Amino acid sequence: MRGPSALAYQLGFSLAVMVVFSFVAGILHYVPSPSLFAYPQLRFLSSNSQ
Repeated sequence: MRGPSALAYQLGFSLAVMVVFSFVAGILHYVPSPSLFAYPQLRFLSSNSQ
């Protein structure tokens, strides 16, 4: 299974991971961190209260 296609697949996968990582890092840079932690907590509290 090792060959040019496997190498290209691995290269494309690592490239996709890098793109997703930079995208998430860019979002985290613009979004304040307290709201990032408060949002799941708020969702959890609202789902429990209902």
